[in-house]
Amino acid sequence: ANMRKEKIISSFDCKAMEYDKHAHIQKQVAARLAEFLPDIKTAFILEIGCGTGFLTEHLLKKYPDGIFQITDLSGK
Repeated sequence: ANMRKEKIISSFDCKAMEYDKHAHIQKQVAARLAEFLPDIKTAFILEIGCGTGFLTEHLLKKYPDGIFQITDLSGK
């Protein structure tokens, strides 16, 4: 199981620097999804698999006083 995880991480890492250039749909989906975010005074956000960070950007803008835990397998 650990070897499989390492293969997945390696695969994501190889493409990370180019991913944003090809993630047009993901950017649109993140923007649309962000439109549905509720108004919360102090948000506690757990984002697992943040990938491009497109949704993360919206979360940070919507909840500037929020508490965030943002993770992804690929550090890149």
